[in-house]
Amino acid sequence: MFLLDTNPLIYAFKGQGRYRDRIDATDSALLHLSSVSLFEIEFGLARSNNPAPLRLFMEDLRRRHVCLPLD
Repeated sequence: MFLLDTNPLIYAFKGQGRYRDRIDATDSALLHLSSVSLFEIEFGLARSNNPAPLRLFMEDLRRRHVCLPLD
């Protein structure tokens, strides 16, 4: 199991490195999202002038991967 942190998610969205390729190539059952990372990204979206593209990216990730709670 791998837990995706906030920075790799942002890098994947921005197309930096090969993060998106690695996420897409890895079995979604092995990758999990952190509720803390989702909160940090939602906080950034609330302050963004153009949140739609990142919101769509995150919604796709949420559909494909389990989100682990804080506790």
